[in-house]
Amino acid sequence: MKYALIIDGQKHVLEWALGEPFSCALDGVPFQAEVAEIAPGIFSLLIGGKSFSARITADAETADGAARDSIHYSVQVDGTTYAVALSDPRRWTRTGGAEAREGRQQITAPMPGKVIRILVSEGQRVETGQGLIVVEAMKMQNEIKSRAAGTVEKIFVTACQPVTAGETLLLIE
Repeated sequence: MKYALIIDGQKHVLEWALGEPFSCALDGVPFQAEVAEIAPGIFSLLIGGKSFSARITADAETADGAARDSIHYSVQVDGTTYAVALSDPRRWTRTGGAEAREGRQQITAPMPGKVIRILVSEGQRVETGQGLIVVEAMKMQNEIKSRAAGTVEKIFVTACQPVTAGETLLLIE
């Protein structure tokens, strides 16, 4: 699974796979971790042979630079508190705010699946809400639409190609 993290205002990418220990990578650097919840919201971590204690509490406030669809936490590790925003690229979002109507759009796969159809071509002008690509997941076809008007700059996938959650499908300028 792949997650976007913002830790004290700095963006990171966390990838992990279940197992004992967890196989993880932070910004592409692999590591293994063992995690045990010892009380509600209190975790014991073993990372690289070092032991850590972490207290995690959900925040109602938005962390700086975090996306609207993020979940916000205060994470205290060995006495130091960090503001953490966790965003799951697979999570469906309909923000519709001004930020979605300006600048470059990076269209990503909301879930693992297979590209069924590409509805646009490079250089094509698209409007807000126009269908861009169809991804099939769990026998359901999901049409991914443009959040803003623009021009298709680059298409990174082809029809019948498998994709992972969060994988970039195309760019709109």
